[in-house]
Amino acid sequence: MDPSSKSGLLMEAWLQEHELWDITMGAEHQPSGALIQANSEQVCLVAITKRNWKNKDEQASGTIVLCLEPSVQHMIIGKKIAKAIWDQLQTSFGMQNADQLITDFKSAVVMMLPVDRPLTTIDQMTIKFG
Repeated sequence: MDPSSKSGLLMEAWLQEHELWDITMGAEHQPSGALIQANSEQVCLVAITKRNWKNKDEQASGTIVLCLEPSVQHMIIGKKIAKAIWDQLQTSFGMQNADQLITDFKSAVVMMLPVDRPLTTIDQMTIKFG
């Protein structure tokens, strides 16, 4: 999924509609738990705020992952936070300049398939040509 493509824009709109876009873009930060001389009510409020943020982040990241093509999902392995996932997709599929497109085309044309793991290289080639 290219975040700048139609599907990327639709995903952005869905996340906005469900009030998850700020989490995905990092505008809504994970709350800090540091309280100096806090009473039990403040500690409880911080815990609820952190849990709400975590729930929203999980919903955003889960939705993004479910919308990805299987050939792209390997690119975000190990990323759990919605912003990290979106940033990785933006880095991989964001708007490219002409020099980058030419470089990608050249690398795809001369790509050699390794004997032991050709599917990884084929997935990369599919992404480049996509």
